[in-house]
Amino acid sequence: MLNELLDWVIKIQLLLSVSVVVLLICEHSLTSKIGAQLLYKMWWLIPSTLLLLSLPSELKPLSNNAMYYVTVTPAQLPVVDTWLLGWTVVYVAGACSLLLAMFWQHKRFHTNLALQLTDTTYREYPVYVSTQINSPMIVGLIKPNIVLPTNYIQRFDPQSLSLMLEHEYTHIKRHDNLWNLGFFSLATITWFNPLIWLGYQSFRRVQELACDERVLENKPHHQQVHYAKTLINCVEHHNKRHFAYAYYGDKNTMLQRLNHIKNTARPSTVAQTLLISSALASLSALAITKDSPIEKVKAVHSVKPIMRIEPKYPIEAANDGLSGYVQLAYTIDERGHTNNIKVIAASPKNTFENNAIKALRQWQYTPSNTPREIHRVQLDFKINDDATNTPRNNQFERINVSH
Repeated sequence: MLNELLDWVIKIQLLLSVSVVVLLICEHSLTSKIGAQLLYKMWWLIPSTLLLLSLPSELKPLSNNAMYYVTVTPAQLPVVDTWLLGWTVVYVAGACSLLLAMFWQHKRFHTNLALQLTDTTYREYPVYVSTQINSPMIVGLIKPNIVLPTNYIQRFDPQSLSLMLEHEYTHIKRHDNLWNLGFFSLATITWFNPLIWLGYQSFRRVQELACDERVLENKPHHQQVHYAKTLINCVEHHNKRHFAYAYYGDKNTMLQRLNHIKNTARPSTVAQTLLISSALASLSALAITKDSPIEKVKAVHSVKPIMRIEPKYPIEAANDGLSGYVQLAYTIDERGHTNNIKVIAASPKNTFENNAIKALRQWQYTPSNTPREIHRVQLDFKINDDATNTPRNNQFERINVSH
């Protein structure tokens, strides 16, 4: 299970990084031109990328007549295993540390809030107050609640309060807290990739800009000015809180939001549809190209054996003077490990199969870019050089195993 997760994490890095870079460029270059709401929708590229990379690709058999025969002593095995184990431990330790830190911060934050229910509701959602916050926010993932600072009556006039409540309600209707948690979870399992963390920060900024746009849609100019002043009021009292929740941002983010309020584009529905469709089509083409037959052929022929363990000749078969063969199918993952080993044929039955599988599991190859590609090998167990009872099949790589 852990090996499969690591293989998947490695597999998604290229396209995921490309998607994040494109979206980062869009944030800095196109936000004022296409609008933050459209840009926020474009972050669907991330789950779309993960979906495309998780779809099964076509399996093609490997026809490789190259003959390799490598004998490895058992003393060499711990070197490879220890190296791989070391990287696995580092990866798991990093991911677990981030998850534990998030859980601890989440628990401490909720404990310190000391929420107090008010008699106020906003569109069927109860409103709470807390002495521990200075700006409105949403708390909760499955059942979100609106939380205001205890002194909200003194700090916000009725118009400001109405705009702030509408802002938080927009976060609830879009399930932003769940999206934040999902993106943070993705960043956690790819914690070693700095682009994903930059993408997470950009996602949160664009989320706030899109929420502002939604609140100010069809609002007159004087309300937009009033909204901007309310944001300034919030940032003056802002304290950084748990990043799984909607927030008003630091001063740099607030400056970006204020500038965006003054220069907000209103792209048409047709323009939005065309832009998102083009982005998804480009991503799909890139994903398909990555798994194209040409690339598969290149990848297949680039896979070379690094280490092969010679199967042990079964003692009983040797004593009985038996020769035979085992035909095996297997795949090679991104780390060069053999997986999905299956016996296709064997003769005589129940004689050489176990030793053949045991050895094949320890084989090491150069990393494969096509982890679903099927490879085939025939292990010929020969009691002596005169044994000729093994079939020939050009679809199988053949390796002799002598007694």
